[in-house]
Amino acid sequence: MPNRCLNVICVYRAGGDFGAEDVHNLHAQVARHLHMPHTFLCLTDTEGQVQAPTKQFAYDWPGWWSKVEALGAIGPCLYMDLDTVVTGDITALGQGVVQLHPHEFMMLRGVWGGGYASGIMGWSMSAGKIMTRFVHELQRARSVTWPKEGVYGHRRNLDGSEVRGDQQWIYRTATRLRAPIRLAQEFEPRIVSYHKDAKRALPNDTRIVCFHGPPRPRQVSPMPAWLQEALTEC
Repeated sequence: MPNRCLNVICVYRAGGDFGAEDVHNLHAQVARHLHMPHTFLCLTDTEGQVQAPTKQFAYDWPGWWSKVEALGAIGPCLYMDLDTVVTGDITALGQGVVQLHPHEFMMLRGVWGGGYASGIMGWSMSAGKIMTRFVHELQRARSVTWPKEGVYGHRRNLDGSEVRGDQQWIYRTATRLRAPIRLAQEFEPRIVSYHKDAKRALPNDTRIVCFHGPPRPRQVSPMPAWLQEALTEC
């Protein structure tokens, strides 16, 4: 297989739980722990604040819905939330994304009770149909209930049902488009949850810690040595 360059993408919307420093931290962690050709891009509504390559949002989608726009990027792409802390070599994950079948879509295994989460996603060619479906839904909807606070809340579907956030909507849409879902843990099983697995101690040989909710990485107090090292070395 040709040595394809992986695009690593994150999303930063000002005014929420995250800041430009979180983008810088993730950018530096990826640069240190991803040993394959790659680029890094942050989709954002800010200008000149982020110390990483950026691109302005094309859509004004609030809170966590902003990440749906990342699905419009041409693959191979590895998307990661800003509350992701990379603590070890993630090359196997990156290579797994590159090797996905063109119609496959990668998501994170849910921490609580299974399911699928959008904190880490990947596609080898294009996930643009998922984003396009979102645009079409908004164009057809007479009204849309967005989250009241930047990150948390529900959005009502056109049929009146509720979707608990972007990850449920992305999963449902991918399956409706008949995209086989692969789990990030298939390619890198050493992905752990801070709340479930690493709150007391970091498991040996952990590669990624997903926070998926407060506290955010920079808010942890007292901050364990492994987290302090991951953030201060950036």
